[in-house]
Amino acid sequence: MNRDDRQKPIRLFDIYNRSEQPVYWLVAADVHPEFHDFWQAQIQNNPCHWCRLFDGSDFEVYSGASPLLIRIEDGGPGETLFHWVLDALREAADTEDPSASTHVSADDANNVSNSAFDSPFENIGQIWQSPDDLHRLKQQLHPWLTCHYPFNETSLFEFYRNPVMRRWLSVLSPEDKTTLIGTATLYLPGLPDSEADTYFWYTGQSPQITPATSGSLAVQKQRQQQLTEQGGHSLSKAHYSQIFYEDRIERIVMQIYQQLVQQQGELFDPAWVQLRFEQSLELGHRLYPQEDDITIETFALYRFLISSEFYQHPEFIRLTREYSLRDSIGLFSRSEEYRAELQQYYHQKESLPPGN
Repeated sequence: MNRDDRQKPIRLFDIYNRSEQPVYWLVAADVHPEFHDFWQAQIQNNPCHWCRLFDGSDFEVYSGASPLLIRIEDGGPGETLFHWVLDALREAADTEDPSASTHVSADDANNVSNSAFDSPFENIGQIWQSPDDLHRLKQQLHPWLTCHYPFNETSLFEFYRNPVMRRWLSVLSPEDKTTLIGTATLYLPGLPDSEADTYFWYTGQSPQITPATSGSLAVQKQRQQQLTEQGGHSLSKAHYSQIFYEDRIERIVMQIYQQLVQQQGELFDPAWVQLRFEQSLELGHRLYPQEDDITIETFALYRFLISSEFYQHPEFIRLTREYSLRDSIGLFSRSEEYRAELQQYYHQKESLPPGN
């Protein structure tokens, strides 16, 4: 196979024919409301190789919500389920049903523009082609489920969701890409304007390089052991921001909007919150250029929760001389002493939702 062929879109049918290695489908169970019922009906009289990814991991207690790892064989239950989900996503794309699709945007390893992946087909999951059996592939993926996030938090890392995987691939070191993918080949959904069952090819080092060679297998084994001993992998603050920034902002804006609607007792355009929040982020970066993104997001959030100009209050300024900005915000927000004063003198009218 030459390098140009590796850059061409490829269909599931072609993946079968390209190699005799087993083909596996990693898919989130929430891809469709009837996913579990359809799958159980398929395997009732047609057993096949499959497992829940969380089984045997730190997240086994959440097995009911686990993504599935299914071996896809020609004419088998896995292939039937794959095309059933694909048809459902096509229908969602045609009807633009917001309940059946999820807005995503991500930078992939080739720096494809964010808008290219705003598509329901992102939910189709990932195709892994590997010489290993189902159990070994699951064991290869397990250490990456547990992530030690910045700020001393350890929880699930959803690399099986394509927006996360695309961003993650763009920041992973070559060593960790080799460990993650190993001797397998990873296929992610193609662009929305291509065929819905088309996949682009990604591998351990880069889109241009074949899967791991015997030399890199030793590196993979050593790194895999290290991940096991550490109880998962870690993300730096910078990588955390790159991978989750857009999702995090979307959640914060929705949190603010829901709280304001509850306070005001009426609906208004959520775009107003988005605009004001972005303006607050810009202000935060100007005022505190040395702070990281998460701290600035906290500052922007509390302009809605405390008052728009709370940062100008003398008591808050005093706190910042003794504590970090995040700690100062936390301490100031818990003080009831200045609430009335803040609302009267430190809150701009244009910071109120439309209609107020």
